[in-house]
Amino acid sequence: MTFLVILILLLIGYWIYISKTSNKEDVLIDKINKLELKLDSINSKKDSIRTIIDSTHIKIINNEKHYKEVINTIVSSPDSVNDIWTKQYINDYRQRLLNRQ
Repeated sequence: MTFLVILILLLIGYWIYISKTSNKEDVLIDKINKLELKLDSINSKKDSIRTIIDSTHIKIINNEKHYKEVINTIVSSPDSVNDIWTKQYINDYRQRLLNRQ
């Protein structure tokens, strides 16, 4: 009879141990899944930032090309043409300032 009581107590103890262990595993699996979702979100944001950086880099390259073209045009133009263009630019700028006020 004592053996049977000890055996039942051991089985109950083992069942409690297994249920707590599997519960801990479920909690760990849930935490791992949440971390994986967070990592996926971070990777998505990282890819988005890379895309923005790449497009910005392309815009910088295009601006440099345009800048070089403008500089070459100014350098190769006669001074009289540059003088006319400069005066027109200053007049346009003044008009914009006056229109703001």
